[in-house]
Amino acid sequence: MSIVVSLIMLAAALVAPAPIGATPAPDYGAVGKCRYEITEWSGAVWTEAELRRVAVTPPQLFSHGGTQMVGWRFVVRRSLDRENGPWQVTYRSPIQKGSATTSSAADLHTMRVDVPLPQATELEFVHYTVALKLFWFNANGSVQSKVGHPMSSLHLIVDHEDNGGDDDFCPGLAQQFFEP
Repeated sequence: MSIVVSLIMLAAALVAPAPIGATPAPDYGAVGKCRYEITEWSGAVWTEAELRRVAVTPPQLFSHGGTQMVGWRFVVRRSLDRENGPWQVTYRSPIQKGSATTSSAADLHTMRVDVPLPQATELEFVHYTVALKLFWFNANGSVQSKVGHPMSSLHLIVDHEDNGGDDDFCPGLAQQFFEP
C-alpha cells in the first residue's frame, strides 16, 4: 500500500499547479487588423508592403448590473526597436459609448486610424501594438471601472488577404520571400 501512496504522491508532485492568478485574460471578441499597401512586387506576388491603417472591431461589452453605459477605445503604440523599446503611444481613439445590460452587449462599431510611418527609418525594425481600454460608467457619467487588454492576435491584411492573427504586433514593413 505504501508503494501506491508513494507513486500517487510522486505523480502529484510532478504535476505543477497553475500559479494563482494564471487565469487567462477574458477574450472580449475584438479583432485587430493591420492593413498594408503593397510597395514591391516580384512577378505576380508581392514581396513588401507598408503598414497603412489599423482597424479594431469592437469588443462585446455587457453591464455589471442592470442597464449601464459602457465604452471602449484602442491605443496604438510604436517601437523602433521591438526587443528593447521604448514603446511610444502614437494614437488614442476617442471613447465610444453604448448602453448595455447583463444579457445584451452594447451596440458598438469598428474604429480605425491611418498609421503614419516614421521617415528615415528602416521600417523592418518598426513595430506597432494595439491595446483595448474598456470602461463601465456610473449613472452620473463617472467611470465605475476600467480594464486594459492587450490584443495578442493581430491580423495582417495585405491586398485584401488575411495573413493570419498570430502576432501581438504589426511590423511597419511586411515582407515575404520566395525561392526562385
